[in-house]
Formats: sequence, structure tokens, C-alpha cells
Amino acid sequence: MAELRQKGFKHLPELVKSDSAEERAYLEDVAIGAVDWLLKQISTESRRLLWLLTQALEEVPEALLQAIYSGLSEYDEFLLQVQQFLADKAQLPAELQEMLDALPPEIIAQATHFQADAKALSPIAPLLNELLQKGLVQKESDSVHFHELVRERCDCWMQQHPDETEGLTAQQVLQRYGERYVAIFKALRENNKIGESIEAGRRALTYFCRAQAFEALMGFASRFITSTNDQQTLQAVIAELQALLPLVPEGQARWSLNTCLADALVRSGQSQAALPFYQQAASAAEQAEHWPGLAAICHNWGELY
Repeated sequence: MAELRQKGFKHLPELVKSDSAEERAYLEDVAIGAVDWLLKQISTESRRLLWLLTQALEEVPEALLQAIYSGLSEYDEFLLQVQQFLADKAQLPAELQEMLDALPPEIIAQATHFQADAKALSPIAPLLNELLQKGLVQKESDSVHFHELVRERCDCWMQQHPDETEGLTAQQVLQRYGERYVAIFKALRENNKIGESIEAGRRALTYFCRAQAFEALMGFASRFITSTNDQQTLQAVIAELQALLPLVPEGQARWSLNTCLADALVRSGQSQAALPFYQQAASAAEQAEHWPGLAAICHNWGELY
């Protein structure tokens, strides 16, 4: 227990190494008990932050974790920024004042009346420090890491104490991560950081797939897939979409994502494998008499020839 507290749970594998299966099982039980004990010692808000963190599929930059904890959308943050600018307008440079004056009246009205929940504006630093002190997470550079066992035990805790999630589901948290990575993808593309943007886009698509966020995925997947020729990324996208498609209900989401999968297959050099997905998508769109959708599918399909 003392070594776990001192080193943190990323060192757990080296602590449970043993040639004896019986001893390994005992040490794993001790580790589970240690995590459960630590979860009881921290505050409710720190547990909630830990749960939000451990829904992630990889390490999380602290700034991103703050955004996930806040629950604010990108547009909410824009309104808050406008609200702050309006409050400080007299001290702003003339150029910024002109930009504010040029905003549509409805946006000014929204910003003026926007009220964020106090918790949404609270910094996570004190909560994160508590988790770091207990050894439940580790921080390297600006990213926060956690051990898989911490994820498992935190999920188990929340299943037994669902009120601590404040009504959020795991799928909704995954969608939050996806939406944030879309914003990061856009910002990186605008700054011509193409390599970094590809990884952000891959993460966004992956989170939307895992969240089964079909609407969000429809709005992003095609744009991302057609923006990259990186073969490793395309293979990851293909695997995610192939796993997701059986879960997608019939209708526009299904034919849209069939088209995205076909596009990814084509860009990865698998044109023949793409044909059945184009055919399924075109047939479904035609049956629904969704002519704009059919036109888009046929356009992509036609680029094979």
C-alpha cells in the first residue's frame, strides 16, 4: 500500500509481478482494495473529475480535462468571451471594439444574458492536486495519465453511486471528448499544423464512434476522411466504422456512414472492398428519395472511375 501511494498506480504492473498465480491474485486483490480505499478518501468532486478523466481512451491534456469538466460547449465559451469583452469594452483596442460592434444583435443579446453554472467556471487544479497526492493519477508535462485499474474501480464506484455523475452517461462524456477534439482539429488545420490535426481528427472520430454519436459523426467523418491520406489513420478509421455500422439504425445515418467507410477504403487503396458500401448507401438513399444524399454518394462513387 505504501509503495502504491508513493509511486502511483502506473507502477502497478511491477508490483504484482510474481511467479506464483496465487500470489499474483492476492496482490491484485490488495491493489483493488487500495484503489477502493483511496476512492473513499477523496472528495465527491474529485471522484467526479476522476470519472470524467478515466472515460478517455488515452492521456488527457489538463486544458482539455478542464473543458470536459466544465461541460461548456465551444459556443458557450465564445459567448463568455464576448460577454467579457463587452464588460471591458472601454479598455479594448479600437480594432476589437469595432469587431464587437459588428457582431449581430442576437449574439450580443445571447452573450449579455448568458449565465454559466458556477461549477463550470471552477478551476480543476485543486481537485487534480488531490488525485495526484493520492497517487490515483500521474501528470507528465501537461497531460494527465491513469492506470486501467483506476478506470475499472472508478466505473464500479459510479455504478454504485450514480448520483455522483450528475446525470451524465459514459456515452455523453465520450461525445464531449469528441466535440473537443473536433475543435482542436479545426484550430490545428487553420494554423497549418496538418500532422497534429490528423491525430486530433482521428481521436474525434474514434470518440464519436465509441459514443455512438451518429449525428455528430455524420457531420464530421466525411470531412475528416477526405482530408487525409495517412494510411495508419485510415486503417484505424476503417476499423472503427466497421465495428460501429452494425449498431447504426436504418436511415440517413446508416447510408452516410456506409459512404464514409467506402471513402476511407478507397483512400487506403481498397477500391473493390468499397463498392458494396457505396451500393448499399446509394440504394438506401434512393429508396428514401433523398436526392441530395444520393447525388453525394454517386459523386464519391464516380471518382473510382
